[in-house]
Amino acid sequence: MILIAEKIHASRVIPPNHPRLANGGYRYNETGVLRVGETHPRKPFAFAANMLLHGSAPEQRSAAEFVAFHAAQQTAAGAAWLDLNVDECSNDPAERGTAMRLFVKIVLAASPLPLSIDATDSDVLVAGLATCHEAGRGALLNSATPFRLGALEHAARFNAGAVLLPTPHGAGVPATAEERCEVQRELLAQANAAGVETARCYLDPIVMPAAMDPRAVAMTLETVRLCREMFGPAPRIIGGVSNVSYGLPARAVVNRVFAHLFCNAGADTAILDPLLVTPADILNPDCESPGFIAALKVLEGVDEYAMDYIETYRPS
Repeated sequence: MILIAEKIHASRVIPPNHPRLANGGYRYNETGVLRVGETHPRKPFAFAANMLLHGSAPEQRSAAEFVAFHAAQQTAAGAAWLDLNVDECSNDPAERGTAMRLFVKIVLAASPLPLSIDATDSDVLVAGLATCHEAGRGALLNSATPFRLGALEHAARFNAGAVLLPTPHGAGVPATAEERCEVQRELLAQANAAGVETARCYLDPIVMPAAMDPRAVAMTLETVRLCREMFGPAPRIIGGVSNVSYGLPARAVVNRVFAHLFCNAGADTAILDPLLVTPADILNPDCESPGFIAALKVLEGVDEYAMDYIETYRPS
């Protein structure tokens, strides 16, 4: 299973009781913090981006060290790619593009890994892909959809891979595995026509929160199996593993079990936090542990809307 580390995201929210908080700030090493004060930044990577864009020289150094630390930490944890997103750092598209370039340069200097560039705006995608290309480093575009087919031209231009997400504009998430795979078939054809060969395509079956729909996980896994059957081994199958636990306590417990099921269904790439979900968790989990059993009941829809799980893992 290829692990794409998800942590360097401006949307990442850190709760006040997070163990990495100390002295009012988010720790980036044993002695330093991103910010010291009475309150901490709830979105530390968005805060770091703003420091890089508008801070004093010492603040910019602190922000760069913070981003670099997390890039190196995830690399050491076994990630094969690092996913970057700066969407929530600013309302100004030009600032987001500048922030993406800064993040990419910092992370490329801190880690030898290729980067996955995640952005809502095409211009921000291009900023990230171009910076990787200029540095001679590999990149993955995250993502192309039926209403953002132009992104495939950017992937081809910069010799990048592309995540294909089957969410038609205005139509919501396709309801069945067959519908999702048919959209993927069309996206693959569009990618090939744009010059992105199938081996550089990553099919996303769409991972939805298990607590919101007892059938969500079964549909995702069915889509993985059908995609593999329809398209063979050439395209990779990818998913945002952490999406499955959205809204639940002890999210890592659920993420580990889902990553195991996702891999067994035929997926070969997962976007997750490698500090919390390890290759051993995916390939050789303790299936008899109470946590595995409780999470499995949620994922299989036995514990509908995760009511028992929430009662067990609710913070005291």
